[in-house]
Amino acid sequence: SPSPLKTITSHHHHRHAYPSVKLHATTTTSTNLSTRMPINESYPGLQKVHTNPDIYIISQFLSPQACDDLISRAKAKGTQRSPVAYAGWTDDIKDLLGLAASGPVSWGAILGAWYEAQGDTSSNVMVNLVLHALRNYSVLFVMAAILIAGYTKIRADGLQELRTSTSTTLDDLEGGNSNGVREFVLRSVDLFGPPTSLRDVGTGNGN
Repeated sequence: SPSPLKTITSHHHHRHAYPSVKLHATTTTSTNLSTRMPINESYPGLQKVHTNPDIYIISQFLSPQACDDLISRAKAKGTQRSPVAYAGWTDDIKDLLGLAASGPVSWGAILGAWYEAQGDTSSNVMVNLVLHALRNYSVLFVMAAILIAGYTKIRADGLQELRTSTSTTLDDLEGGNSNGVREFVLRSVDLFGPPTSLRDVGTGNGN
């Protein structure tokens, strides 16, 4: 698989790319929104224009040649609709399953078992009632899980349809000094530091 540094996302624009970028990060004050993304605040050209959330502007982050190279490579490869990550889908499924299990699934299993036990005059009526309830609970829980999974899939597809931007990935670091991908990667490492996987390798903790 490619190195973590060898894949970046290039968003398609109708006009020229500008060598300035904006970076968003939240602060660590009492009213912060989340953990602040660490960056090299001494990076040349870095200017803070807003606090909480922190917004930085970097002039000439990429050279004009690198911008031209990124644009030409993206156009040559083609773009597609940018993916949307449904980050909370696992929590949503867990919450919905919990609600279903403690609510309609349980009540449905009990009511179904009670209905099935009507007219049972055997001495094991209570045992049969429990067995019916367990069987009904299992069936209803599986049905609820299928319905919840379908609902989550529909919701994820709906979020994807809301995305209107297009993007592509560029992972070719060859091409000499004019290579925009290589320049982007190297300058990003200077700004954010190497990815965790590379830090682990550098300290002897990687595979």
